[in-house]
Amino acid sequence: KGVNSVGTFRVHISADGDVKAVDVEKTTGFKDIDAGYVATLMNSKYEKAKTGTTKLLKVRIKLKE
Repeated sequence: KGVNSVGTFRVHISADGDVKAVDVEKTTGFKDIDAGYVATLMNSKYEKAKTGTTKLLKVRIKLKE
């Protein structure tokens, strides 16, 4: 059996490369896993750019029992 799920997260990035916010666009179906991804993405750092940007990230969770 196990767990097989996909979630989508929108990451809002400032011009200096810091993550300003993370939105759960599509939940993985597990609040704790979603919260873990949000926390990890909030601590991410991206390259500096002339303007801020938004990235849409899709994650797949596959756990076997």
